[in-house]
Order: sequence, then structure tokens, then C-alpha cells
Amino acid sequence: NITYNGAKLSWSGFSFGSGATWGKYQYSWDNSNWTDCGQSTNLTFTDKSPNTSYNFYVRLIDNYGQASGSATVSFTTKKPAAPTKGTVSVSTKTYNSITYSWSGFSFGAGGTWGKYQYSYNNSSWVDIGQNTSHTRSSLSPNTSYTLYVRLVDNYGTASAVASVSGTTNKPAVPSKGTVSASSITYNGAKLSWSGFSFGAGATWGKYQYSWNNSSWNDCGQNTSLTFTDRSPNTTYNFCVRLVDNYGQASAVASTSFTTPKPSAPSKGTITVSNITESSAVFSWSGFGFGAGATWGYYRYSTNGSNWTSCGTDTMATLTGLSANTSYTFYVQLVDNYGTASSSATVTFKTEAAKAWKYGKYGI
Repeated sequence: NITYNGAKLSWSGFSFGSGATWGKYQYSWDNSNWTDCGQSTNLTFTDKSPNTSYNFYVRLIDNYGQASGSATVSFTTKKPAAPTKGTVSVSTKTYNSITYSWSGFSFGAGGTWGKYQYSYNNSSWVDIGQNTSHTRSSLSPNTSYTLYVRLVDNYGTASAVASVSGTTNKPAVPSKGTVSASSITYNGAKLSWSGFSFGAGATWGKYQYSWNNSSWNDCGQNTSLTFTDRSPNTTYNFCVRLVDNYGQASAVASTSFTTPKPSAPSKGTITVSNITESSAVFSWSGFGFGAGATWGYYRYSTNGSNWTSCGTDTMATLTGLSANTSYTFYVQLVDNYGTASSSATVTFKTEAAKAWKYGKYGI
């Protein structure tokens, strides 16, 4: 019955010499200083130190004061029971550090204060004394790390290992910059942005752009894009955000711009023919639309203000004119944005009225 703090010692086989009557037993721990124990043939001790070797001596003293030879036994007390395991938890964490703390460990009976140890791999252990927390730093963001902790008593006996895993935070989201439009044309613009930045701990990611903050398109590390696929005379909302290598997007920076109408159609030329005293025939050519415009219509006028649409016709006949009168004929091309070309003009004069011719009979 050897324990960490003692043992049960028993003896037998002692006997008195002839003529002696009963006396007493004595025991000693050093075979020098003796303690009476009467007629007991066993004693239990609970005041010994753990993990220690002892020599125990017993002798029999008769009623004449004569002692037998000493009987001896050696034994070693056991170490205390291993410390009990506690729990480890994550106290605080940032994008590059985790602070762990622990509690609930306790020593086995007979153990006195020892030390805590921690490990990152449950193999190599680091002493941390009586501290009950540890901060692990210089970590990668958004990554799981496990800390192992055990309590070691003054006899070198370790508790079972307690552990906990914690995941570092992602870096702060990138900060928003600004975006602007320049070189705006009828079919696009140059969009440029700056001032975006990553949160501490993030590395380079990518920019994304969107029209009207809906579907997003990657554009790498570019800080400007030129678009030439927009429609004329249209307002657009262009959005940009920065996405870090952890998939976190900044707030959206945006700008609005309106593409102009296409340039006015170019002016052509007019020819006039078949002039009579009351009519004339006109034809025209050489008009052209500005880039970005699609087909529109022609219109003509005889005074430059009251216009008559003639669709896509390139010929018109005027009738009901006054004889021997000068007229100016105007033609414009109007595009699908309502922009008119300059007027092409031609000036002409109707023929004089013809005199009546009388026959030989008169009238």
C-alpha cells in the first residue's frame, strides 16, 4: 500500500529468548533514533514525501531491555497523481495575432506548484511559468492556429493536454477611393480612379468595375479604363471597388457622366433642274451623318424656317411657283438625335410667263 505520501509497514517472525516475557517493538527511519510502538505489528505512515526512497527499521525489545537485531525494508513513495486537465479558450484576436487563456488545471494530491507549458504542435513545449495566457503574433490573416497547454507539477508529471483552435481575423476591408471621367465622347469615356488602399495585413488583390453597381467585372491592377461601346446622349453611372486577397470589397466609388450627341451631320450640295414658270425639280447628295448617328431624315424649305420632311428621298419637285421670281431652296439632314446639318442651298429663278399667241382669226 505504498502511496505518494507513505506506506503500510508490517513485520513478523520476531521472538523472545527463553525466560523473557513480552516486551515491545520499536521502529526507526535511520536505525539510530527509535520510537516505541508497543505490540503493534504494522504501522501506516502518511507523512512522507512523494517520489522518495526510505529505509524502515524494526526491532523487538524484551522486558529486560534487550533488543533483537534490526529488520529493515526499503521502499520508494510514488509520485503524486498527474495534474488534471483544464480548458483553453481564445480571448482576443486580430488579423495577425491570437491571445489564448486557460483555467481549471489542478495538481494531484501531493503535488506543489510547478509550471505551465504551451506548444504550437503538441510536440515542442515552451515553459511559461504560472502565466495563464499567451499571445501568438506575426500570424497570417484568416488562418486557423491551435495552441496546446499542459500543467507540469514539481515532479515532472504533466497533465493531459488541453487545446483550442482560433482563426485570425481577416484584414479590415479596403478603403474607398475616388473615380472620375474624362475624354468623354459620343460613345464612351476614360474612367480613372485613385486613393483606394488595403487594410493592414492584406496584400494586392484586384479592382472591379460595374455599370450601375450591379454586375462586377475584374480589371486587375488597372487604375483606368477607356470605353468606346457606349450609346450617345446617354447618362451612365460608373462604379469601382477594390477587392483584397481575402475577397473583401471596399465601399463603392462612383461617378456619373453623359455622352454627348454625335456631331452634326455634314452638309451636301443641291442641284436644280427642269425650271419652268411655276415649278422646279431639286436633287441633293453628299450629306453624311456624324459618327455614332444612325439614319434620320431630310427636310427642305423655301425660306429657311418652315421645313417639310421628305424622309430619305433625295429629290423634290416644287410647284405653284410664281413666274419670273427668284427663290432659294434649302435642304438639311437631321439625325436620329434631332441634330440638323447646316443648310445646303441653291438659288434659282422661275421662267417668265409666256405671252398668248393669236391665230389668224383672232379671238
